[in-house]
Amino acid sequence: MLNIAMAERLMSQASLETFIKKYVEKRSDPETIADKMFPAVVEWISSRMDLPPDIKNIIEKIKAGDITSRLESDTLETIFSRTYKVSNRIAFSFE
Repeated sequence: MLNIAMAERLMSQASLETFIKKYVEKRSDPETIADKMFPAVVEWISSRMDLPPDIKNIIEKIKAGDITSRLESDTLETIFSRTYKVSNRIAFSFE
């Protein structure tokens, strides 16, 4: 005769076995494997393509974090100028 604890243990063991079986089936599914491999294969192929040396240098600098950017805008200069004037006026008013 099965007691309740033993029945619960068997049920949890059966559900664990079901989970493991489904997990292994999903991991060995060709579609799942292809989905995981496709980005790596594309990256590998694209890295092996013959690119012009300038583009290769740019990509290498981006990966290394050696590229900096500079933003120029007339409106930003106006905003900074006005902010500077307003902050000076506020500071002067406290004196």
